[in-house]
Amino acid sequence: MFWTKSGFDHRPHPLTRLIYGSGRLAEVGRLVEELGGTRVLLVTSPSVRRTGLADRVGGHLGRRLAAEFDDVRPHSPIEVVEAARQAATRAAADVVLSVGGGSAVDTAKGVVHLVREQTGRRLPHVAIPTTLSGAEFTYAAGITHGPTKRIYGPDLFCEVVLLDPEAAAVTPCSLFLPSGLNAVAHCVEGIQSVDGSAVAEAMMLHAIRLLSESLRAVQRDPGDLEARGRAQAGAALASLGIWGVSVGLEHALAHAVGGKYKAPHATVHAILIAPVMRFNHPMVVPAQAAIAEALGVSRDGDDAVVARRGIERITALLIDLGIPTGLRALGVTEDGLADLAEAACHDPCFATNPRPVSSRDDVVEVLRSAL
Repeated sequence: MFWTKSGFDHRPHPLTRLIYGSGRLAEVGRLVEELGGTRVLLVTSPSVRRTGLADRVGGHLGRRLAAEFDDVRPHSPIEVVEAARQAATRAAADVVLSVGGGSAVDTAKGVVHLVREQTGRRLPHVAIPTTLSGAEFTYAAGITHGPTKRIYGPDLFCEVVLLDPEAAAVTPCSLFLPSGLNAVAHCVEGIQSVDGSAVAEAMMLHAIRLLSESLRAVQRDPGDLEARGRAQAGAALASLGIWGVSVGLEHALAHAVGGKYKAPHATVHAILIAPVMRFNHPMVVPAQAAIAEALGVSRDGDDAVVARRGIERITALLIDLGIPTGLRALGVTEDGLADLAEAACHDPCFATNPRPVSSRDDVVEVLRSAL
């Protein structure tokens, strides 16, 4: 809540249209036409293809469906993106439609980038996400070249994002629930940010309320479409709120751990939330107290007490959802902490942590507490 002292400069997200509602997959043909599209390349993954969702979307597109690319792979390898680009070219596609999680979205963004690079023409992108990762709201795409991930952008926004709980329902809880904690991590870092705003904070606090309640409901009943939809709305608010707001050490560590261990991105974020909150606690007590209240902690005690209970509530949420609470579960060992800390110290997010980090040893201690 640094903005209370320094003021703020809020930059609204550039997304032009966000559509939400159960059964609204049926509108995808009309949405394509409104973008001036007549030939769609549908981009999806083998796992989503097996659920039948891509076939449903293709049915709603009808004659507008020009080609399908269903070989999306985790982390969007450049050779896969190029194969999808070739499919778009062969089909003379004028719209790209992604159906799936973050890798499907990033692969479609990569197609948009490569086509524009080669032809000068930008293909509109409609995203139908099945997870809560928020890739459909970011301005860039993470494409892997061998062991290295390169970021393409910075203007690869989707023209339309369509959130339908029926699409989210195809994702198993083992993927869906951690992706919701990824959104929570964005909120926690955004609310504590050194350059946040009252507008962004309001969005992210409500996102935490929606996510903490709905994720537990989905855990109890994976077929609860209303809960899936509330989680989608929460993740959307998280992504729209974090736009233009700096993040800090938690993101720097998540990038380091994910890069070295190829661990699931959302699970890494989930595990790191509480340890980094404990480190940052002295500098952001009011912000953490607000986060705690959004998590359902009663306002019984001073801000510091409430904030600490909120950190405990994060750990309890992971346990309730069956998400690991320590990095050892992802293969991280004590021997690897120094290298992870070194990588985190060179991450762009490191410099904007709300509590300045005085040494690499401080980072190692945070990682050790997260084991």
